[in-house]
Amino acid sequence: MHIFPLFDPDYLNGGSLGQYFFFILFEGVPIFLAVNGFLLLGKKEIDLRKHYLKTLKIAVLFVLWSLILIIINLLFDKTPINRSVIIDLFLKTGGENSLYTSELWFLQYLIPLYIIYPLLHNAYHHNRKLYDIIFYLTAFFTVGIYFIPLLANLIANEIRAGILRNFYDYLGRSSFLGPNAFYVFYFMLGGEIKRHYETLMKKKYLFAGLGLFSWLLCFGYGLLAGKINGYLVEKHFNNTLMMALMVVGLFALMTDLKPKGIAGKMVEGIGANTLGIYVIHSFIIRIVRLFVPSSLAFNFLSLLLVLIISHLLTLILKKLPVLRELVSF
Repeated sequence: MHIFPLFDPDYLNGGSLGQYFFFILFEGVPIFLAVNGFLLLGKKEIDLRKHYLKTLKIAVLFVLWSLILIIINLLFDKTPINRSVIIDLFLKTGGENSLYTSELWFLQYLIPLYIIYPLLHNAYHHNRKLYDIIFYLTAFFTVGIYFIPLLANLIANEIRAGILRNFYDYLGRSSFLGPNAFYVFYFMLGGEIKRHYETLMKKKYLFAGLGLFSWLLCFGYGLLAGKINGYLVEKHFNNTLMMALMVVGLFALMTDLKPKGIAGKMVEGIGANTLGIYVIHSFIIRIVRLFVPSSLAFNFLSLLLVLIISHLLTLILKKLPVLRELVSF
């Protein structure tokens, strides 16, 4: 969706309000993290050795795929390859200036989360007060203080808005988790959903309605803030309480669904090969773009082609003795 948009959400300079309405929910990272926390924190016991070996493998895969994507794309662009270029591009992996490996930020941030996971797991099962303290502090430094820049976006006076944004940055520097607070919050939120799952399901329509209301609130806020600033703001809302409520609402609606037949097999197959699709798809996008023109219909076709080709390549790699390790944890 990021590379082949099926619509233009910029209702200020084109597109439509309807397109923006749907765009604000196109963010899967908080949901993935919450599902991760739901499953991992819900485990009664963990094997520390096995877990840290898995975390180490993720780190190795991160490095290997960074190098693989850099070298493949340099060859594709017919750019001279030398050590300095590779090192420079590698060190930019996951950052704003990343050229060929920007999507790997997700894997990069997952590593420190998995490093502290056993500590969170221990607190979750054996020291609830400690877990709650960590969760509330993490919530404060993410969805809690993020109301400040949200408020700043509604102030037309740039000086006053700037003061609020500086205040937010000031508080953010006090965060004990730094940039990983966002990851930890949604991971721990998944644990809270697991803990209160029965209550959630008993009142599933209430929570689903709350999630829908939050979606509408995002839409209204984005519309108002966009008009005030003259450009789109807060398209994803990841650090907001609104997104957290959307995640809870989606859990309430979706966790008891069990796809069957062809749909079930498709979901199961894609789920089992997510890592391979994730690390391969960016280069496949470059190839597909060479042959498929850009338009609404063709962008949809491109999305399907990228998914199908990436999935097939992952299945092929999994059949090869050594290379299968590149696409599996």
